[in-house]
Amino acid sequence: MNKYLLSFLLIALASCSRQEAGLREYHEALTLMEQGDAPSALKQLERAQELATTDSLLALTHSQMGTLYFSQRLLSDNSQQPLSDEVFHQLEDAIEQADPGFTRRLQEFCRLTPQERRVCWLIRLGISPIGIAQLTAHSKQSVSNTRSRLYEKAFGQKGTPAQWDEFVLSV
Repeated sequence: MNKYLLSFLLIALASCSRQEAGLREYHEALTLMEQGDAPSALKQLERAQELATTDSLLALTHSQMGTLYFSQRLLSDNSQQPLSDEVFHQLEDAIEQADPGFTRRLQEFCRLTPQERRVCWLIRLGISPIGIAQLTAHSKQSVSNTRSRLYEKAFGQKGTPAQWDEFVLSV
């Protein structure tokens, strides 16, 4: 397992557990900074620090950098190996530490196979369908079909892959 990939996944997981209000303030500060309004951006950052821990803000910054690195790597490295069972086990442990009960909450809606759980964990980390396909050694179409099927399995009606993703991110 590539240490950079594992680091990215763990950083992405950390960013999933950040406080929403602090994140909003942080994004507003970035927007103000891009607009050249540094004094307002600094005030906004102060508010963000009041709402979220410094660690959470750092995790977000690192996660954004990791996402760019990881996306470039996926697009440029066609020989990317799927994640091993051991890495998925470590990922499960990390998700349960960062978001206790996440997998159990999903299982309340429908019984998940090991492959379906893995897809859900990667969705939770914000990995794209192409990335999920590569990390699980399946085609992008297979991942999309899994996501649609899971929505139907959980709610008893047809749904889109995007609807399933939205649900997973809200659980």
